[in-house]
Amino acid sequence: MHLLHDTHTLLWAMDETRVKLKPETTSLINNPENIVYVSIATLWGVEIKLNIRKLKLPAGFFESLPEYGYEILNISVSHIKVFKELSLLHRDPFY
Repeated sequence: MHLLHDTHTLLWAMDETRVKLKPETTSLINNPENIVYVSIATLWGVEIKLNIRKLKLPAGFFESLPEYGYEILNISVSHIKVFKELSLLHRDPFY
């Protein structure tokens, strides 16, 4: 199964206590048969929150993602072109 972390699940999964995740979610994330992706857009949003001091993370947070088995999902021009066809649910692109 392919899984895509949003900002909240990424931060909660990286918290060793994982108390904010449902046991079913933790099980999916920990299942070695599943591929867990983190979008570069999510990381961009996290960096914005770090820069405006709405979030604190340990040094090396971004670099540690592959150690947890997470794959970084890049954005391509074709992704951007498809974006204009999606419904506008809200104005925050990193929501």
